[in-house]
Amino acid sequence: MKTVRLSKKSWRVEASLFAAVASFATCLTLFESWSLGVCLALVAASSVFQLLRSRELASEHSNSRLVPALAESLANGFEAGLSLVECFEELSRNSNKKLATKAQEMSAILDSNSNTSSKLARCAELISCREADLLFQLLDAAAVFGDRRLRQTLLGFARRTRDLHALEDELSSRLSWIKGTATLARFAPWVVVVFLSMRPEAAAAFNTTAGAGVLLAGLISSELARRLINAAAGRSIVQRPFRFGHSQAGSVPA
Repeated sequence: MKTVRLSKKSWRVEASLFAAVASFATCLTLFESWSLGVCLALVAASSVFQLLRSRELASEHSNSRLVPALAESLANGFEAGLSLVECFEELSRNSNKKLATKAQEMSAILDSNSNTSSKLARCAELISCREADLLFQLLDAAAVFGDRRLRQTLLGFARRTRDLHALEDELSSRLSWIKGTATLARFAPWVVVVFLSMRPEAAAAFNTTAGAGVLLAGLISSELARRLINAAAGRSIVQRPFRFGHSQAGSVPA
């Protein structure tokens, strides 16, 4: 029996749809208000989607902190005359648990019969972050054009990546209160609306045309406020400009 594995985006969409249906059904059962149910369903779906996306970004953030140590380890291994596979095998024995696990998986990938580019692309996807894309693209370029000064390049890459991480962390800490304000602007009005809907006359009022219009205006306003606050905060973390392996022009024999 063939197992179907959902992509991350498909999983977010399905979880969001489930949250929307559950919210609508709960609201309809408790308050008998279809207009409130529709608004809360949209809020729930959007919130679940953003929550799952935030967890993925947090995982990428955690993985990105492994890359400088990985680049330095590869540079030291190359200086000692080790091959790429041997570098990962050594790393799997002499590093922290998370990096050792990743290195062991990458070592197995590099021992496979695929071409070099596809193997490096699969390794990059294991760590799945912007810095890993850049690191393994660098290794792929070295496989094509030669590895002259590769060690110095890897060490420079590790140093600049650490500097960028320090800057990103400082910026994120300074902007955390703005993101908290955006979250408050999104959920606080709907908490008040839910409490108001516990009164039968308020729930009945939301079922009228005027009440539905008020809820729709509130939905648009809260979402607009969240987007404006996030836009004012800016994007503190640089996104992945490309994903290594998604647009390979050619391949290099292993």
